[in-house]
Amino acid sequence: MKTRIHFAPNYFYDPTHPITVSLIGVGGTGSLMLARLARIDYALRQVGHPGLHVIAYDSDKVEPNIIITCVDNARFRVQLAQSIRQHHKDSDYANRYYWLDLGNSWNTGQFVLGTLFDEKRKMEREDFEMVDKLKNIIDFF
Repeated sequence: MKTRIHFAPNYFYDPTHPITVSLIGVGGTGSLMLARLARIDYALRQVGHPGLHVIAYDSDKVEPNIIITCVDNARFRVQLAQSIRQHHKDSDYANRYYWLDLGNSWNTGQFVLGTLFDEKRKMEREDFEMVDKLKNIIDFF
């Protein structure tokens, strides 16, 4: 069995501008995530990376690059995925969106990093299998 591996797009490693992150939901979990994103941005800039451009939302309009959701509503997650797929299906960059979903209940929590669209890249190697699509929160639940 081959080891499965996923490669992030090259612009994550050597970008010409800060990477845009949309943080949706800035309540309990979201506000903590926002503080951590500030720390990540600072660390990236210290090593010469352009850092992050974070846009925090607590409304309905979302313009992704990387999306992070910290909401407690499963129906919203489904509607968000449908809306993004509908409005960005013909975009040249539609297959590059990552979705990090964070959530918790009284005694459990989860985080799921996935992609919103299927990639069209192909790479052949004997020692690993290229994984184009990472399952997102909707795929799991």
